[in-house]
Amino acid sequence: GVSQSANIFAGTILSGSHLIAIYDVALILADAGHNVTFVNIVSGELEKLTKHPNIHGVDVVAWEKQDVQHLMAKCVLPWLKAPTGAPSVTACAEVWLEIFRRSSSVFSGEKVLEMFKETQFDVILGESVSNNGMALLGTITD
Repeated sequence: GVSQSANIFAGTILSGSHLIAIYDVALILADAGHNVTFVNIVSGELEKLTKHPNIHGVDVVAWEKQDVQHLMAKCVLPWLKAPTGAPSVTACAEVWLEIFRRSSSVFSGEKVLEMFKETQFDVILGESVSNNGMALLGTITD
């Protein structure tokens, strides 16, 4: 068991593999007795995940399903189909810029900042901070 549980803030920049990877870690932490607030930014994705009494899911939607499909079609799928495995640098740069813009607006937005006012989080669990805007939380919450 855990002698003292931590309050953990978690979230991802997209759905699919991004969500599954981070949520699986959140489940392990929740099973160990920690409290996890999991922010979902893609519409409808929390309903697909395993429920856990120590995980509080919060929807702060910045992406609709069709938005994610558009990003996949613009960058990821051409990358996978390219004979050299090289993506269109321009298309992918536009996609990553849009991902950063939207996710940073969530993770530095009013709803998330309100969560930090209400709860003392001990840990932030997320993807590479260069991509998802969670780096902004460090500067805002310090």
